[in-house]
Amino acid sequence: MAAYSSSGAPASLQSLLVCLGGLNEDRLKQLREDDEELEAFMRNTHIFQDYDNSIEAVIAENSELAEANLSHKTDLNEKRKRVLEKFNEYVTLKKTLEEKSEKYRQLSTKYSPESIQACLSEAVLQKDEESEDFAEKFLYEEISLDDFLPDYMSLRKVSHLRRLKEEKLLKQLEQLKQTGLF
Repeated sequence: MAAYSSSGAPASLQSLLVCLGGLNEDRLKQLREDDEELEAFMRNTHIFQDYDNSIEAVIAENSELAEANLSHKTDLNEKRKRVLEKFNEYVTLKKTLEEKSEKYRQLSTKYSPESIQACLSEAVLQKDEESEDFAEKFLYEEISLDDFLPDYMSLRKVSHLRRLKEEKLLKQLEQLKQTGLF
C-alpha cells in the first residue's frame, strides 16, 4: 500500500516532484528531449530504483512460488489419481448395492410370510382338487381299487400335511403380530 504525504499525494510522487524541482530548466528540457538521458536519470533516481527492486522482489517471489507449486505437481497428480480411483470404486459399489437391494426387495416380497402362506393355500387347494379328480375317476370306474387306494392316500396325506403347515404358519404369523415383531 502506498504511503501518502500530508498533501494527499503518494509519498513517491512527492519525492519525484522534489527531485525534479531541484533541476534547472535546461536540465528539464534535456530530459524531455533526450529519451536515453531520461532513462539514465530514471535509473539513477532512488524512486525508480525502489520500484525496480520491488518488481524484482515480486518476480523472485513468484518464481519461488511457481517452483514450490511445481514441486507438488507429482504429489497432486498421484492424489488426483487416487481420488478418481476411489470415485470409480464408489460408483461400482453403489451400483452393486442398488442391484443387491433390488434383489433383496424382490426376494423379500417373494418369500414374505404372506406370500408363503398364499402359496401354501394354493398348493393345498391344488392337492385337494387332484384327490377329488382322482376320486371321481375311481367312482366312474376308470381306476381299480388296488391302484386307487395307495395313490389317493398319498394325495390326501400331502394335502393334509400342507394344510397343517398352512395353519401352523398362520398361527406363527398371528403370534408375531401380537408381539409386535411383524
